[in-house]
Amino acid sequence: MSISEERERRLEEIKRKKELLEKKRRATNNRKRNPRTNRRRTKESLNSLYEDYVQDNTNNTKNETPNLSSNKGKESIGGFEETIFSYSPLLTIQQSIESYDIQPNIIEKINQETQTKNEEPNDLEEQFISQQSFSGKTNDLNQDQTQTEIETGTETITQLEEQPEIVKLTQNEIDFKNYLQLSPLQDLKEELVEPEKLSKKDKNQILNSSVFHRFFDYGSRIVERVLNEPFETFNNVSESTHEEDEITKPLLSKKISFYDEKWSKNRSITDLNWSLKHPELMLASYSKTYDKNSDEPEGVILLWSLTLPTRPEFVFTCQSQITTAIFSTFQPSIVIGGTNSGKILVWDSRKKETPVMRSSQKHTHPIYGLSIVGSENEHSLVSISNDGRVCIWSLDNLNTPIKILDLGQKIQKQTNLISPTTMFFPENEITSFFVGCENGSIFSVFPHSKKDKLRNEYKGHTGPITGIDFHRAKGEINFSDLYLTSSVDWSINLWSKSTTSPLLTFEESNEYIYDVKWSPIHPSLFSSVNGRGELFVWDFNRDNEEPLIKIKASESAINKIRWSQDGKKIIIGDSEAMVEVFELSEDIAIPKKDDWTRMQEKRINLRPINQKEDQY
Repeated sequence: MSISEERERRLEEIKRKKELLEKKRRATNNRKRNPRTNRRRTKESLNSLYEDYVQDNTNNTKNETPNLSSNKGKESIGGFEETIFSYSPLLTIQQSIESYDIQPNIIEKINQETQTKNEEPNDLEEQFISQQSFSGKTNDLNQDQTQTEIETGTETITQLEEQPEIVKLTQNEIDFKNYLQLSPLQDLKEELVEPEKLSKKDKNQILNSSVFHRFFDYGSRIVERVLNEPFETFNNVSESTHEEDEITKPLLSKKISFYDEKWSKNRSITDLNWSLKHPELMLASYSKTYDKNSDEPEGVILLWSLTLPTRPEFVFTCQSQITTAIFSTFQPSIVIGGTNSGKILVWDSRKKETPVMRSSQKHTHPIYGLSIVGSENEHSLVSISNDGRVCIWSLDNLNTPIKILDLGQKIQKQTNLISPTTMFFPENEITSFFVGCENGSIFSVFPHSKKDKLRNEYKGHTGPITGIDFHRAKGEINFSDLYLTSSVDWSINLWSKSTTSPLLTFEESNEYIYDVKWSPIHPSLFSSVNGRGELFVWDFNRDNEEPLIKIKASESAINKIRWSQDGKKIIIGDSEAMVEVFELSEDIAIPKKDDWTRMQEKRINLRPINQKEDQY
């Protein structure tokens, strides 16, 4: 048999197998098999066809091998010449078959009656049903459109365009439930499953747990803070209205009151302080309750926030009455308190309401002064009590003080013992501080001096000292040597560290003066409170005889007063445990350019009241 006859015989055999393959493919489509499986089986059928062809070619060409280098090995078939061994239909078939994976992101359907596009189904179940209804119309088209053409040489097996994913889904022989298990809808259904109802026992166990209480307390405080933030829905910014508001706005207005029915009732305020880290946060220490039948702890410290007026931010308790309390200067979450029993207690707002640290019993009388002295890397705690003892502590160890200084000694050949009632460290001063005593005297104390630890007795009051405060405002001129003192002798004195007698006396009323404080930003502004519940704001530049502002702030005696860091708010605490915040008008609170020079002129003209007794 010649080569040409052998070739024609093989071509006929290929055409016959092609027809068989076409019948198998159509049968597969009729059974609605997966198109991906069809393509895989088509490849397997073509591979088997090629293997049969190669096997036959190998068996038939063992005895007669054509001369590939001669022209006899070439024949003209269908108008072109090609060698036998260059004919590779499988490679052509493999190169022509392509796979497409079209994602069913958007399903579009054409309505033959309206010729409009239907909207995409929202639910996966509706999607699947629409695919089933559409598959009946598309199956017949798929059978006619899917054809394969095989050509020799340049002939290739090509397929018509792949069907969209909607057709592939209709041809799958899968169950709808299995489809849902593999789809995101199953996860959604699991999330929407209604949880099992808890029994009353389980509910009570959760509600009474400490974890739930901490979570609820913390979360509710955040929500209340947000709700209490000022928000003006309608804000009229017209110039005329703004001018009228400025004219009618009072110089001093009440802003917020703090009182807790559980912790404040039957108590009085013993100390107040603002947080240096959080300007809206303040602490108030309370005396023991007057109710003898009460089971509440004697000592209470409440942290109040301007953004949370309905309840305290934190509550700290102990078994002894708190006489004084401060925020730690370098650790904002730490609160330090001195007790009536002479102990120092430390609380941490990140932990619990009871003290995390206690000092040893080194003071035998109530503690009336606490102060943090030093830098962030090296600082200590100084405490002073009514027994005349000064202790210097390390906050890392309160078991034993670093140093003990006993002020109970004879002073200037007198037998009067020093009984401190207040203490104050001037700003940036770590080697000396000032104490006010029950006899009305003021002393400068040098704790690290080997001799003369007590110096410069300042005499000007005839009653116990209730408050002492150094000038803190910073500006063009330094007035840090000036300080104010208040006493139960109904007077306020202005002092200089260089003189032992007062420079000026302010007599506001015939009532005990319980506290006095300088403005932290204004050079000539200070405030005071008395036993009648009156609040005074003085401006040294304007008038020395009468206060600038005088209001009835409380129905009971006001014990303590403090300025906010921005100098715009004043907080007071009275003997009925009411804490109130007042806001000062900016026209008064904010200093003018000439206030410093005017203060300097007034300062130069001042002379000590008792010049003969001055000791420099």
